[in-house]
Amino acid sequence: MESTYLFSSPLGDIQAGPSDLKKPFKLSLSKEHEFLTLGDYFRCIENFLCTVGLLPLSALFKTLPSNKDENKKRPTLKRILIRTEKHGALYHMASADLFTDDEMARLCIASAISEAGKIYLDNEYELIQQLNRKTGLSYLPHPYVKAPVTCHCHGRCTEFIMTAYQWFDDFHEWHFSRDKTDGLAIRLWDTRRGYRWLERNEALQLFFEISFILTMYYDVETMRRIGPWHNGAGDFIVKTSKQPMEVRLTTVRGYESLFYDTATDPFIGLIYFFLEHMIQIRMDRLDGTGEPVWAPKEYLESAVTGFFRALERKERNGSPLPASAHMIEKTLADLDVGEIRRLYTPIEGEYRHGPEGQWKVIDQNLGTHVKELTTAIRYAYQRSPAC
Repeated sequence: MESTYLFSSPLGDIQAGPSDLKKPFKLSLSKEHEFLTLGDYFRCIENFLCTVGLLPLSALFKTLPSNKDENKKRPTLKRILIRTEKHGALYHMASADLFTDDEMARLCIASAISEAGKIYLDNEYELIQQLNRKTGLSYLPHPYVKAPVTCHCHGRCTEFIMTAYQWFDDFHEWHFSRDKTDGLAIRLWDTRRGYRWLERNEALQLFFEISFILTMYYDVETMRRIGPWHNGAGDFIVKTSKQPMEVRLTTVRGYESLFYDTATDPFIGLIYFFLEHMIQIRMDRLDGTGEPVWAPKEYLESAVTGFFRALERKERNGSPLPASAHMIEKTLADLDVGEIRRLYTPIEGEYRHGPEGQWKVIDQNLGTHVKELTTAIRYAYQRSPAC
């Protein structure tokens, strides 16, 4: 079987040469593994794909439009392209193109080598499985397999935890960047057609979809929500090559209740979920890795509208709500600036003890945010079909 190792880049794939494969495997931007090389990392992924990773191949290839025959034999792997994509603080991302005689499919491979990373990756895999089964929604990737992979290299031994997920084809990361006027605008990191600025209507739709997705996964009865999540980490990706735009969520770091007290009124829980994610959705990092930035107010109404439409969808689907969608929306629209500001007090306390840069941008903008949110709620309510 033929294997090729690649680096992903905005200009396309770059093949890893012999000198590249001898370089130390980076655990982070500044830390190297004590004995693993980049070549060892690629070979560990290949080993995973050729053993445990082959278990989901039948299911994977049956998802392709040209291969729906349930009785077709399990495919035989002929060639693999492995591409390193990103290296994070806790785990590493790669993609793998798998070729049989007449088909090609792509997998997302997440790998963790540190103990903290293994715990994180294990938890993420289980949460995504649970949410996919429970909700029936398709905004999260399908998890195919998870397994330990032992690497015997240079007379020493270490172990990865590796997971194989559905790859969202032609979906791309995005971030706020400075445009020609030094204002903030969203730049799509389209690695196929080149980076580009999102049109205004596309950017507004993106914020609508993010808010809609988060609300659809919110459990009203237990008050559990996906989080923490971060635009700055590229958690949400977008596909604009066909209309309507599609948005997907790539990770689930946690799924915990907003409140320690399980006796909290679910109506109150829903209000606080809304207020929390109206702050979180406005935060990003400039160009993905730069200083924290705050989304302009024009995006806020789209986010509020996404929350409202998700409530209405839940109501139509028969999902439990603490009141009718109309009543929830009206309650929010009836709140004045002072009431919303007071409701933010406990949330403000949580952020105050979070990352310093994150709190600084919230502290600078919270007063204005409350006024803008009050206006956005009322405007979205006036335009709501439930009104």
